[in-house]
Amino acid sequence: PAHLGRRSIAQQLEILQACKPKVIGIDVKFFAPKEDDPIGDFLLEQALSKVENLVLASEFAVLTDTSSAWDTLFMPTPQFAQYGQTAYVNVGNRETS
Repeated sequence: PAHLGRRSIAQQLEILQACKPKVIGIDVKFFAPKEDDPIGDFLLEQALSKVENLVLASEFAVLTDTSSAWDTLFMPTPQFAQYGQTAYVNVGNRETS
């Protein structure tokens, strides 16, 4: 599927962890909690906590029409960020999710 919910991502992480990867990078923007699915957030947090070398997405963005440079940095919510490092995705993209 084109879109996996946080519960499904947590399940996929459990499967990947069984293969003992050296690193897992997730190119998904976890910039805010899912208020409509707190259990999904909880399950994802539990799965992320088990990943030894985790890289989560962060994003520079331009949100104002008057800016000539990136003016915003989106980071994973602290609930998830505490378990890994971040790397930049979609640098300069005006759209956020």
